[in-house]
Amino acid sequence: MTVALDPTSQGARLPATAPSGATTTGTGVRNLPIRLAGIVGDTDSFFGEVWGIRPASFHCRALPDTATPADLWKRDPAAQERFAGGESVRFDGPGEWLPGIADLVTALCEDLGAANAQAALVLTPAGTVAPEPAAHGDHTFVLQLDGSSSWDLAYGRVPVTITLHRTSAVYLPPGQACPAVVGDEDSLQLVLTVQETDKRKVAERAIAAFLQAAAEKPVPGIHPAVADEKVAWLRTELAGLMAGQDVSAIVRRALGGEPTA
Repeated sequence: MTVALDPTSQGARLPATAPSGATTTGTGVRNLPIRLAGIVGDTDSFFGEVWGIRPASFHCRALPDTATPADLWKRDPAAQERFAGGESVRFDGPGEWLPGIADLVTALCEDLGAANAQAALVLTPAGTVAPEPAAHGDHTFVLQLDGSSSWDLAYGRVPVTITLHRTSAVYLPPGQACPAVVGDEDSLQLVLTVQETDKRKVAERAIAAFLQAAAEKPVPGIHPAVADEKVAWLRTELAGLMAGQDVSAIVRRALGGEPTA
């Protein structure tokens, strides 16, 4: 099965002009602060049918402001030489100098309930193979900002080829990260990797925050190094702390969403 996304032939047409107060890229995509819905459209369908289940492609409703290759060469002149020699070059942390990407990373963490998200700009010469976008344990979104790329993926026993054109994106669940073949123009991609929050990570952060906020009570007659007694004390103290409290608020504090009291 082959899926091709081309803004000239599929999906809703992008606006040629921006509303008052917004700007546009050369592709006509509005540079507004965007969230998950700006990438995947219907978020209910995304969470119910795609997230953590299968790869899927989307026609982006909006893209963040980004940099041209000339801008990237100014940041790292040596990268231009590697790129001219046929290498793919990766620029980590573009949110530090592109506010729109920083806003998108923050919004993704909020919308996905994620512990962490990272961004990178990847520029790959035409006709070559781009590197794998992320570790296999991460959720990954790849936004095609310029050029095109083709991905050979698998969903169950069915091989799937997804072709991305400018303003389209692919979601890759954990275990699906793979290299992509770039088309006949240089490819510029925004790679967003998301580390999903699990119960263990929430517990670890909650315990660490608790121990920093309150001094441990000594256990009479027990040496501080006796682990079993310390664990029993911690279990009792945490149970008392959580009794009658808003569990969602505790989780937000554990993930750094709001300060501890």
